[in-house]
Amino acid sequence: MKHLITTAAVVLCVLAAPASAVTFTGNYTQDFNGMGQTGTVAPADWAVYSMSGSHDTFTAANPPAAVNPFSGLTLQSTLTAVTNPTNQRGSVGYNLGLSASATDRALGTSPSNVACTLLQLTLTNGTSAAINQITISYDIRRFIKTTNNNTSYDSTPYKGIEELPGYRVYYSINNGTTWTNIADLNPMDLVNGGSSGILVPNSVGVTSIVDKTVTLAGNWNVGGNLMLRWMDDNAQSPSPDQIIGLDNLVIVPEPATLAILGIGAVLARVVRSGRSK
Repeated sequence: MKHLITTAAVVLCVLAAPASAVTFTGNYTQDFNGMGQTGTVAPADWAVYSMSGSHDTFTAANPPAAVNPFSGLTLQSTLTAVTNPTNQRGSVGYNLGLSASATDRALGTSPSNVACTLLQLTLTNGTSAAINQITISYDIRRFIKTTNNNTSYDSTPYKGIEELPGYRVYYSINNGTTWTNIADLNPMDLVNGGSSGILVPNSVGVTSIVDKTVTLAGNWNVGGNLMLRWMDDNAQSPSPDQIIGLDNLVIVPEPATLAILGIGAVLARVVRSGRSK
């Protein structure tokens, strides 16, 4: 029995372990191109998790909780590399690109047989000041639109449309003990006439989220970790979901903290402008 308890504890530690943190010195950028066209490992500061459940776990009427929404996580350590994705779906993460620009990669998701897939970034505050606001920019790349293969859901208002399209974003400043939803970054519920959040159409293309200011619930202290999770839920009606990817991420402190750090607005503008190249 002692052996079983020890083994279980080890498994829980493995599943809860964060990605290797990268030191944040005033700006962070990631375009995922370093994975290459065939790479099966995410950047060192990233981890991919799947959450147990199904396409009925989350709906527009029952979205993930604003705080502590995650349980039953499994670390997905190996990515599937695909150029020109068509019908990929699974619990793993994806290294995605298009043949027209095959070296331009994204860290992607298309959850199936799980509740959701999570992309997690871990940053350690290596600046000289505590941070309580960040400005964040990123792209959601849509590689395929949804299709209406789950005909048993035709009675719902969604049919072939995802009820929670795109990514919901959460952060933790206490090493994953609690997670808080960033409401301004939630996908817009188009079917129910949503008017707030991020518009992620059911079409191939790119949705750019630019310079969104996030006020943290407390200080991201010097030497402490900020963890961010982008959650793609397993859509209730479509099969497969939109195949989407995260790309061109930029994170900087808000201007007041930049001034304290002596970094200044010029550097912030340079960092942000690089995301479009």
